[in-house]
Amino acid sequence: MNDSPDNPLKLPYPADTLQQIHEFARDLAYLFVQRELQPTITLGGRFSWSDNPFIERDGDGPNRIDFRRKWGGDDHPTPDFNLLVTFGYLNASAPRQVQGQTGTLVDYIITPTALRLLEKPVGAPSVFISYRRKDSSAFGLLIEARLRLAGVANVFIDKAITAGEDWNRLIEDTIRDCKYFVCLIGPTTLESTVVRREIDLATTTGCRLISIWHGGATMTADGPDALKKLHAITVTGESAREYETAISQLLNSLGYRTY
Repeated sequence: MNDSPDNPLKLPYPADTLQQIHEFARDLAYLFVQRELQPTITLGGRFSWSDNPFIERDGDGPNRIDFRRKWGGDDHPTPDFNLLVTFGYLNASAPRQVQGQTGTLVDYIITPTALRLLEKPVGAPSVFISYRRKDSSAFGLLIEARLRLAGVANVFIDKAITAGEDWNRLIEDTIRDCKYFVCLIGPTTLESTVVRREIDLATTTGCRLISIWHGGATMTADGPDALKKLHAITVTGESAREYETAISQLLNSLGYRTY
């Protein structure tokens, strides 16, 4: 499992101080579910990285080397455990004395909040939203908002195009770089040559195509072959519940748990 693309220890050390707190908590939770870390971590007042009591105590699991490579040394310092307590990722016991030792020991226990960090994909995906404004403008903006709320920062929807940009080049480059191509299909969407061109381009780039059908739209005989071959998300009725269900299915497809 050490070579899994979902292994967060494979990610580079985060430069942002706040992100270091979140990622360190997630990495501890990952080691815990891999059974390479006990849920209780005991640190003493003289703790240093070379001591590493919480990562070496239980043997030498396959992810330990990656952990120490990512979180080790002066260049990759670990966040203070009290900061993880503040964010709710760890619970801390009262300091206690241990006979025969100087200083005090504190027990830190991994919380469900830290474990929930594993419910998101290791790297936030890049998403391109293709739609026809006549059919899906409001729906597209709703999906963009929900994706960003879930933590998907790299979402492209054409409202981001600014004056003076080469529109065709921007669209092509963005689709080539995206991991997911989400196409919203309304009653007249497939009549749009622009949407058709975007679908054709997406099929050649290797990104994953996800179509969401709404407004009573159905596949036509001359519809894109790429969409005919793929399982689709369908909004079966015009209600908030139906749209919420479709968005939850989309988030699940992107690797986010919504249940």
